[in-house]
Amino acid sequence: MSKPGDSLSKLVELMTMLLGPDGCPWDREQTLHSLRQYVIEEAHEVVDAIDRGKPEMLREELGDLLLQVVFQAALTERHGWFGIDDVVEAISEKLVRRHPWVFGDEQVADASGAINSWEAIKAKEKKERGALSGVPVALPGLLRAVRIGEKASAVGYDWPDAGGPRARTLGTFQPGTAQQRPHLDGFGTQVLGNERRRRRPARRHVPTGLNLLRRAAASLVCARSR
Repeated sequence: MSKPGDSLSKLVELMTMLLGPDGCPWDREQTLHSLRQYVIEEAHEVVDAIDRGKPEMLREELGDLLLQVVFQAALTERHGWFGIDDVVEAISEKLVRRHPWVFGDEQVADASGAINSWEAIKAKEKKERGALSGVPVALPGLLRAVRIGEKASAVGYDWPDAGGPRARTLGTFQPGTAQQRPHLDGFGTQVLGNERRRRRPARRHVPTGLNLLRRAAASLVCARSR
């Protein structure tokens, strides 16, 4: 009887064939850099499928995103860096290591306690990095602002509530501000991100995709109309 995940080996084998001498010319020409755009696109399409609430669409898009993982792991293996098994092993080890309340003796009372423990473990593992490390530069501007706000909050740099970033947002985007103070464009995105973060429930994963972009646009329109 097969177990969940057994069919993943089929995808790995197919990818090996596609990259082989008798495989697909287009696939063989790809590099990690050329595939970068597809990783971003497929991730957004997954979020779009979730937002639309269509299971069949979500299944297809998750498959496309999974293909990107397998594809890139196949390319890194050819570089002699690591293969798909190393990728799976690394994330498996991380999940066990960062869930001591499941795989160890630690006790947590609720989801909030679990998140706090996760972040504490993560901070110890990456203590040599800066306070704002781990926020990808390639993230969309508003999402990156949200993540930076979370990092800053973790070390005590934060507004007490959503009123602080909201006031700064309105002040930043008053008529003529962009022309008078163009250097505030990035700052405006940052305060929008902080307002968004302060107004949503605490969670480990930040929402991305079309919904986040729609909300960002709506916030900007409201700020400019007041």
